Amino acid sequence: MGACAGRSGPRHRPDSLAAFARLCTAAPVRVTLFTQAYDGLLPQALLDDESPPPKSSKPS
Repeated sequence: MGACAGRSGPRHRPDSLAAFARLCTAAPVRVTLFTQAYDGLLPQALLDDESPPPKSSKPS
């Protein structure tokens, strides 16, 4: 068996995200939308080829 065999790491992420969302809202629909949106944005961020723009050193 591999090092990750038997681990269910990704399954816990939606529960953790839902718990985080519940800090801001008690509406089940908003909690679900938040977890689904975050879950959709994560792969996009990992697969995006463009690097973020450089940070400006000047205070605004």
